[in-house]
Amino acid sequence: MPNLRRETSNQFGHNVDMEHSFLDLQPGAFSDRIHMGSMRLSSRINIYLLFSFFAILIFAGMFVYVDHRVAQTLTHWRTSQDIAELVGRIETGVAKINGQEKQFSINKDSAAAEAFDLDIIAVSSALDKLNQLPESMAIRQSIATLRDGLVQYDEQFVGVVRAEKVLGIADATGISARLQKTTKNLKIRFSQTGHSNLSDQIVRINRQGRETLSSGSREGVDEIRKRYGTLHAFLGVAEIAGLIKAEIMELLKAHETDMLMLINQRFALDSEQGRFNDLLAYVAPSLDLLTTFSKNQTILATQDLEKIQFFARYTIAGGSAAILMWLVFVGLLLMRSMAGGVRTIAGAAQRIAAGERNVSISGRGNIDAVGQVARALDKWCYDVSELDRLSMELEQTNDCLLYTSPSPRDKRQ
Repeated sequence: MPNLRRETSNQFGHNVDMEHSFLDLQPGAFSDRIHMGSMRLSSRINIYLLFSFFAILIFAGMFVYVDHRVAQTLTHWRTSQDIAELVGRIETGVAKINGQEKQFSINKDSAAAEAFDLDIIAVSSALDKLNQLPESMAIRQSIATLRDGLVQYDEQFVGVVRAEKVLGIADATGISARLQKTTKNLKIRFSQTGHSNLSDQIVRINRQGRETLSSGSREGVDEIRKRYGTLHAFLGVAEIAGLIKAEIMELLKAHETDMLMLINQRFALDSEQGRFNDLLAYVAPSLDLLTTFSKNQTILATQDLEKIQFFARYTIAGGSAAILMWLVFVGLLLMRSMAGGVRTIAGAAQRIAAGERNVSISGRGNIDAVGQVARALDKWCYDVSELDRLSMELEQTNDCLLYTSPSPRDKRQ
C-alpha cells in the first residue's frame, strides 16, 4: 500500500516529503506564479493609488505651467494695451498742442495758452509713464528726443505769449495801449493849435500800421516812415508856441517809436512762430517711431494670445488624455492581475469537476488570494486523488478477501 501511494503521488507530480506544505497552504514550496503573483493585492492597490497620486501631481504641474504661460501672455497683452493708450495720449496731446498754438497765434486767446499748458503737462506725464515700462527700452532715445522737443516747444510758446502781452495788440495793453494814448494826446494838441488836419494823418498812419500787421508784409513800413517824415517836416516850420511845439514833437516821436516797434516785434514774432513747425518736424520721426512700436507691440501680443490659446488647449487636452490613458492602462494591468488568475483557477476547477485528476494548477506560488485559492484547489485535487487511491485499494483488498475466503461447499467438506 505505501508503494501504491508513492506511485500515485508521483503520478500527480507531488513529493510526499512536502505534504506539510500542502496542508499549510503556504506559497513557499511553489515557484509557479502568474499575473503579478509575487505582490499582494493591497500592494497593487497602493501602487495604483501611488500612480494616481503622481498623475495628479503631473496634472497639477502641467496646469500651473500652462497658467503661468497664460498669465505671462496676458501681462504682455495688457502692457501692449497700456503702451497703445499712452502713445495715443501722446499723439493726441501733440496734436492739441499744435492746435492751441495755432489758435493763440490767430486769436491771441489766453484760454488757448492755458489749454496749451495743460496739454504739455498731460503729454509729459504720458511720456514719463511710457519711459518707466521695461518694454520701452528700445524707444527710450525717441522718448528723450520727444521730451526735449516738447520742452523747446513750450519755451518757444511761453516766449511768444510773453511777447504778445508786451505788444498788447489783442487786449489793447502794452505797446498798443501806449500807442492809443499817444494818438489821443496828439489829436488833442493838434486841435488846440489849430492843425486838426494833422489828426487825419495820424489816423492814416494807425490804419496803415494795422494793415501792415495783418498782412505780414513790410511793404507798408516805408510809406509809414514817409508819413512820419512829412509830419516832422511840417511841424518843424509850423508857427506853434515853443513849449507846445516841443511837446507835440515829443509825442509824435513816441508815436513813431511805438508804431515801428510794434510792427518790428510783430514781424519778429511771426519769424519765431515759424520755429514751431521746425520743432514739430524735429519730433515727428520720434513720434512715428512710438506709433510703430505701439502697433508692433499690439500685433505681437495678439499673436501671443493666439499661440497661448492653442498651446493651453492642446496641452491640457493632450496631457489629460495621456494621464487618463496611463491610469486606465495601469488599472487594466491590476484588473488583469486579479481577473486573469481567477479565470485560470476557474478553468482548472471546471476540469477537475469534469473528472480530470492530472490537472496542472497555475499560480500556486502567488502570495495573493489567487495563490491561496490555487493551493487550496491543489490540496483538494490531491485529497480527491487520495480518495480515489484509497477507494481503489479498498476494492483490491475486497477482491483479495473474496478470492482467499473458502466457499460454502469447501466448508461442508
